[in-house]
Amino acid sequence: MKVVDAIINKSPALDVLMQDESSKKLLLRQMSQELQDRVEPLWKYPKEQVLAIFISSGLEEGESLRVGNLVWSHLRSAPFPFAYLSDERKDTSWAERGLVGIGMFYDFYESRWSRRAAPKTKYYVEEIKNVLTKNYKFQLALHTDAWIEFMRNTFSTTVN
Repeated sequence: MKVVDAIINKSPALDVLMQDESSKKLLLRQMSQELQDRVEPLWKYPKEQVLAIFISSGLEEGESLRVGNLVWSHLRSAPFPFAYLSDERKDTSWAERGLVGIGMFYDFYESRWSRRAAPKTKYYVEEIKNVLTKNYKFQLALHTDAWIEFMRNTFSTTVN
């Protein structure tokens, strides 16, 4: 049985293994290799599958889990990360929503600049980095470009 199938079928033995941090990381790494065969919308994936995708990024595992959790929570909450980034309230939640939104829907934000005179996507990326740095999320700020690139390459979304 594949790890992905065990999670989808809610295997009790797997639940026990997921409690141990080192076992969890091993299982998530294995799942990231198995996921290449799945063709479903990301929001239908179990949380562990989303985390496994981000562990495969090659970036530090702790940060990968944090970003995977961010994506998971934004996929499950309203408004969807497809939200407009305004200049109103620039706090950590704004920066995190922006990271997920731009990473998953980069082409959408680029088209807003070209069609509606919204700020360039690079402006938002720099603002996200500044907000994360001001809020002591230095590692995430440092890797913002890498995370956006990873999400763009992994999810390849184009929205017009």
